[in-house]
Amino acid sequence: RNLQGEFALLSGCKVNGYEIHMGETSEDSSIVRFSDIQVNGRNVIDGSVSGNILGSYLHGLFDSVYIVGRLIDILAKRKGIDVYSEGMQDTNTYKQKQYDLLANLVRDNIDMNSLYSIIGVA
Repeated sequence: RNLQGEFALLSGCKVNGYEIHMGETSEDSSIVRFSDIQVNGRNVIDGSVSGNILGSYLHGLFDSVYIVGRLIDILAKRKGIDVYSEGMQDTNTYKQKQYDLLANLVRDNIDMNSLYSIIGVA
């Protein structure tokens, strides 16, 4: 979908993800569809844009470094900040590093041998 205004940088972007939601989405003439997806052979609204607000049912939207980079560019431009998306790591790599930091913090602050004994792992 070709978007206008602040979200024009997202036009034509492809992402992978999944959708979970209940109920139905209704359209308002002042809202522009952000994207459509196929569900059981028919188009359904997945997200919409109104002014500087973008909404989507798509889970995984922020797992794409490309989309995140574009969103950062949009927000930075609005704030007058010059930001380059180059060198950004993908979300899964970032998440794994954060999980590793958390695991190390837990290991450093818990008596792991006692924990293993309590849960019956030798």
